[in-house]
Amino acid sequence: MFHCLAGCAANLIIGRTRKPAWHQTYRALEHGKARNACEDRRALAEFPPEVRNFADMFVALQKARQQADYALDGRYDKLRVLAAIDMAEDTIVQFDQAGVQHRRAFVAHVLFKRPPPPANSRRAPNPNDPQGVGTCGPRLPMLRALGRGCCARNRFQQFPVTYLPGIRIRKRRDSMSADGTWNTTMQTPMGPQQGKLLLKTDGNVLTGKLSGSQGEIEIKDGTVDGNSLVWKADITTPMAMTLEFSATVNGDEISGNVKLGAFGNASLTGTRA
Repeated sequence: MFHCLAGCAANLIIGRTRKPAWHQTYRALEHGKARNACEDRRALAEFPPEVRNFADMFVALQKARQQADYALDGRYDKLRVLAAIDMAEDTIVQFDQAGVQHRRAFVAHVLFKRPPPPANSRRAPNPNDPQGVGTCGPRLPMLRALGRGCCARNRFQQFPVTYLPGIRIRKRRDSMSADGTWNTTMQTPMGPQQGKLLLKTDGNVLTGKLSGSQGEIEIKDGTVDGNSLVWKADITTPMAMTLEFSATVNGDEISGNVKLGAFGNASLTGTRA
């Protein structure tokens, strides 16, 4: 995947040629900087799932390679290695299907540093007005959320309407119990995985089953804390690993994250069946 990313960077920045500039760009990719860029969740949120999955798999395989190289007790059997290769190949195919503008932006994110914010981007405090009262009088709670002094008036139109007095809005629907059946989708490095999730709560204990292409799997170590759910599930294909789920229920929707062992994370979304 490293050489795939290096070649993609050279092709998209220089073009499909073998001139010195192409080789220079290809060799500009560094393992450590690439991994740090692929772990920058805030920046990656701007990219589509195909790119984010590539970043997750890049980090996961780099960690696995380091463990294989340096962990004296690390063992990788042939089945796990072949499964990892299959997942990497599928992830590369999906990455190639992302729009060229997204791939070009991603390689720029990996290769180049983002410029720091300008030193004068934030207004220096006024020593004669330490409370930021200005000409608008004392700050109200709403103005404190919007900004300081007269600047608040310029941003007032962007403030959520739910906080404006005199406007009638529909009351937000209360969250519902997690009990029941959910149609779910996991955005994994191998692509979207559809399935069903059957959940049952008893106090703060969560039980249930996962069903999909791998058959039916009992969940374990499930707990409930308000709308927040946590559980685990053991799978055996394409390799043996424990999936760790964390999710939140909001009405008839469920969303969260799944830790895929050494292969990064996957997003989880679903609706009540």
